[in-house]
Amino acid sequence: MIDPIAAFAIAERAFEAANVRPGLEACYRVAGRVLALRFAGTALAIKLLPAFAHLEAIEGTPADLTICCWDDASSGVSIPEPIREGGRRGLEYADGPVRIAWEIEERTLQAYDSRRRLALFRAPDVAELATWEQGAPFRRILHWWSAELGLQLVHGAAVGTEVGGVLIIGRGGSGKSTMALACVGSSLGYAADDYCILELGVCPCVHSVYSSGKADAAS
Repeated sequence: MIDPIAAFAIAERAFEAANVRPGLEACYRVAGRVLALRFAGTALAIKLLPAFAHLEAIEGTPADLTICCWDDASSGVSIPEPIREGGRRGLEYADGPVRIAWEIEERTLQAYDSRRRLALFRAPDVAELATWEQGAPFRRILHWWSAELGLQLVHGAAVGTEVGGVLIIGRGGSGKSTMALACVGSSLGYAADDYCILELGVCPCVHSVYSSGKADAAS
């Protein structure tokens, strides 16, 4: 059994050790809020920052969410990983103010302290980072954070114009990405092909999060 608060403290100390020589920092506007990304070194930043390159860059503004990122291999700092038992694919503790998610297969850690609006992302090695993680980073963290704001990170594509848009939903492999990417270059703007943030209200709104798109030879 993992104590989320203790696990978060261990991971935060690991980031501080990895960030002795501060690496790269970038701030973007996401769903009208400021997202600050802090990287210990540049190796992980090179892999993950392109997914946010289309968002408005912000400087000198207090962050609504800060995510501290590092990988063991390039930083030389490691943390103990949970032992996989009974065929479990991951471990998640998401009931309290401190939330932890270990992806056992990918060996990545995502953690969030809602009281401090501080999150941690750790990967074992940049060279082993899954392509889907590079295209859509921090999904669990953004899900936890956005839900507290009355927003929802949804598994869906979105296209539209200044007048209105369409949210395209469906299970994995149903064609969301193919349909959204087919609109690139047309009169329809491209907001997302797989994940976006939904804001409900009198006029529901979709916020773009990632600039990436998933396609294979067939699509």
